[in-house]
Amino acid sequence: MSTLEKAIELAAHYHAGQTDADGAPYILQLLTVMMAVESIEAKTVAVLRDILADSPLIDDDLRVAGFSEAVVQAVQALTRKRDESSITAAHRVASNPLARAVKLAEVEAALQTADAAAGEEYRAVQHILQDAGQN
Repeated sequence: MSTLEKAIELAAHYHAGQTDADGAPYILQLLTVMMAVESIEAKTVAVLRDILADSPLIDDDLRVAGFSEAVVQAVQALTRKRDESSITAAHRVASNPLARAVKLAEVEAALQTADAAAGEEYRAVQHILQDAGQN
């Protein structure tokens, strides 16, 4: 089984029953972002991006499952800490090119449905990530 398939399997298992704000299965958000990024490695990160926050798994579990160190580090970068602002998290994500690509795709998808207040925050995160990509 490829690591992308394994990532989808893990995400489906650990996000089972979770829904987004509109009541849709949460896994659909992960798959939407997965389809918006190019490389298999980025697709794998997109599917796993919330696994450390929403499951009992830790980074070493991902390594044991066969995910590359680049994937594990990107997932770690994307894992938002408790009480961490989205701006602080964006600065951390910006330092990891793989995580940055996935987060940009996530933000772009979110901007399509965000209200004005959320949209402003998403645009601030997008700006941080885009600036980091130009350096």
